[in-house]
Amino acid sequence: MNKILKASTVIFPAVLMLAACDNTSEVYTIGKNNPTVTTLEVSEEQIGEDRVTLTGSVRWEQSTSDHSFDGRFAISENPDFPAGETDTLYNNWNNISQEDTTTHYYDCSIEGLKRGTTYYYAFSITDDIVEVSGETRSFTTLGQAQDDPDNPTDAPRLVIELEYYADAIGGDQSVPFIIENYDTRLYGELIDEIFLVERIEGGDDWITDLGYGGVEYGEDGCSGYVHFIVAPNEAGYDRSCIMSVRLSIEGVVEQEEFIYISQPSMSVEEPNLIMREGTEFSVDAEGGDYDTFIPFIIENYSYEYFESHGEPALWIENGADWLSNVEYAYLEYESGGDCIGYINLTADANTSGSDRTGTFTFGFEDQSYDISISQPQLDTDLGNATGQFNGHDYVDLGLSVMWATCNVGASSPSEYGDYYAWGETETKVTYTQDNCERYNEDIGDISGNIRYDVAASNWGDGWRLPTRAELEELVDMCDWVWCRNEYSWGYLVIGPNGNKIFLPAAGNYFYQKHYNAGEMGNYWSSTPDDSRTSAYDIFFHTQNGYENLYVGEITRYYGQSVRPVTDK
Repeated sequence: MNKILKASTVIFPAVLMLAACDNTSEVYTIGKNNPTVTTLEVSEEQIGEDRVTLTGSVRWEQSTSDHSFDGRFAISENPDFPAGETDTLYNNWNNISQEDTTTHYYDCSIEGLKRGTTYYYAFSITDDIVEVSGETRSFTTLGQAQDDPDNPTDAPRLVIELEYYADAIGGDQSVPFIIENYDTRLYGELIDEIFLVERIEGGDDWITDLGYGGVEYGEDGCSGYVHFIVAPNEAGYDRSCIMSVRLSIEGVVEQEEFIYISQPSMSVEEPNLIMREGTEFSVDAEGGDYDTFIPFIIENYSYEYFESHGEPALWIENGADWLSNVEYAYLEYESGGDCIGYINLTADANTSGSDRTGTFTFGFEDQSYDISISQPQLDTDLGNATGQFNGHDYVDLGLSVMWATCNVGASSPSEYGDYYAWGETETKVTYTQDNCERYNEDIGDISGNIRYDVAASNWGDGWRLPTRAELEELVDMCDWVWCRNEYSWGYLVIGPNGNKIFLPAAGNYFYQKHYNAGEMGNYWSSTPDDSRTSAYDIFFHTQNGYENLYVGEITRYYGQSVRPVTDK
């Protein structure tokens, strides 16, 4: 650690010797005279236990009486101190001798050094444009080092910040301290009688739980922190107090320091609810989750106000049965500012056959707003089949294959149809790993294979299971709208050419139980994965406004839906 030291000699300012000027004289500066700066070794006579006299010299290439420069010494316990480091510089010197017209000698006497300690020093000159430094040299002060427990030279000393500024909100506070030269081999560990904290003036009702803690002992001293609790400042004015910290070791040191604690007043403006974008909003016909949809602000509800009062007393009364999960969320507080948040809601798909409106009331304490939500009707027209093959309708979605309008085992687009384990062509009562015929069977893509492909087996040659690539094309190239058609929920899949098919959320079977009908859909592809125990399918799931849709892998023994395709 660098230590700021004190020059003890009477210091004279740098003397700038100015030559008489005429029209032909040249001004000589550092840059033009190429000085040689030398940091001179100090002799034994120049070193004491707590003092030193540093010397340096400057030699110029030619004699001149106009040298405009400042000379300065730097000293540090760190050998790598940078030139010009502010806390180790002495911008003062004494010109003690002049060998000739080109060489000048300077010195600086310093007191307050530590005994038995090695210091590094250098001499430099500058004209505010160019700085020239001599090499770094070192010396060691006389006497025993200060950390020698058998020869202590310094008494313990308490070092602590004397001014502390608490936030308006207050709360747990801590002020770090250091006790220098505190050696436990000499003094033992701190006890309550040694280190005291108390309130001296003010703060009687807003500063509590005074104490200290976190004490750790090192080679040269110990460190810790003073802790206390500051109450929020709702007084309407700034306030302050004085706290005393005392270090008392009988016969060694008696030291008392005062910490001045100040705290600004919190804002006294009343919080105010503002709807940032008005009170009328619209949601899409297909509904779904509208997270962070309606923003609002509570003015003057700052972070500090939140810390002292907790979350704002917001409330919602929902007057529309087709709106759900209407709640406020994402509250964020600005220091010294406002609270911002959003209203989160979920709207059902509008299959009512007409446009509709609804309202809910959003309030803060006794202040409220009526929020109006409108929603157009959903177009649930599935369109018409564009062709027929082997007695089954299909739709051209503008993709690489034609997609059937119904599931295998269904007679209309909204019916769930039958459920099949992968690679099997018959339904069954129980779907388990033990009774799955194709579980762990090493076979390739089964599309169109009448032995394994339920579409080909049930609907005849020309119909088949879609491949993994064809499922991915359906997901990636089409728009998917969650809606209700006739009596079932599912996805309206709109192709690039505008034609549509409907995939009901038929759920799936595991053992003898039917899972997640109306919320989830699983549709087999013909493509197995490399594990021989799973195959690819389309998976979609919607619940509480959250939607998932992707092509992934699932164990082959689940009973799932099949939507056939036929080639163009």
